[in-house]
Amino acid sequence: MSMVRTMIVLMVCAIIAPAAFAQDGGSGRGERQPGGRGDPAQMRERMLQNLREQMQASDEEWTVLAPKIEKVQTILRESRMGGWGGRGGPGGRGGDQEPTTEIGRASRDLRTVLQNENASGEEITQALTAYRAAREKANVELAAARDDLKAVLTPRQEAILVMLGMLE
Repeated sequence: MSMVRTMIVLMVCAIIAPAAFAQDGGSGRGERQPGGRGDPAQMRERMLQNLREQMQASDEEWTVLAPKIEKVQTILRESRMGGWGGRGGPGGRGGDQEPTTEIGRASRDLRTVLQNENASGEEITQALTAYRAAREKANVELAAARDDLKAVLTPRQEAILVMLGMLE
């Protein structure tokens, strides 16, 4: 991870963590699931609520902003994480949910091929080619989603999303 991305992740954590801890009595995890992990949907909801407060978005604004923000976040999450999920490289779990985008599915398929130590070079090349094509398409979709979002933001809101790494 580049230094800039590391700094962005740390900034997001610093902004989001206090609100998450305050809302669930200090554990920061929400309701516990089997295996001791918090509910990802609840975590995303808390993050969106915190973002809404930072952006000072009215109910009417948030009705327009939320789906656009979620679209950008989904594309970013599935293209950046690539299904690796930060848990031990190719063998790591990319979360408990199925990918919802083409890049997420291509990433999952490439990860599956890489987990097979007996995969042929041809299988790896095919999965890698599909992943690269999906990544290119995701970059185009991300640019369009970002433009769509920027069109409805105030300058302050745009600056907040740039600082959080959602916008360029």
